[in-house]
Amino acid sequence: ATAEVLSHTEVGEGVDMGISIPSGIRPFVMEKGFIAVDGISLTVGSVRAESFDVHLIPETLERTTIGSKAEGALVNIEVDPMTQAVVETISRMMEARQ
Repeated sequence: ATAEVLSHTEVGEGVDMGISIPSGIRPFVMEKGFIAVDGISLTVGSVRAESFDVHLIPETLERTTIGSKAEGALVNIEVDPMTQAVVETISRMMEARQ
């Protein structure tokens, strides 16, 4: 899925980046969960209704190009397959109980 960088804020030696949540993947984006942004596996910070934050540490900024993404840039988003499997399994189980 494609998402938009909503904010890019330097914090000390790192960067806090706000990213939109593409439709269809919201159930799989959770605080402290994993998400891939442009192929880089990152831990999700805070989550809001239509966006989430990642906190980029100096090591990530040094070894990748993600730090060069400015507000308005498009990024590729992939949800963690394990998270997706767990959420979908629990959803099916809850539906079956109703």
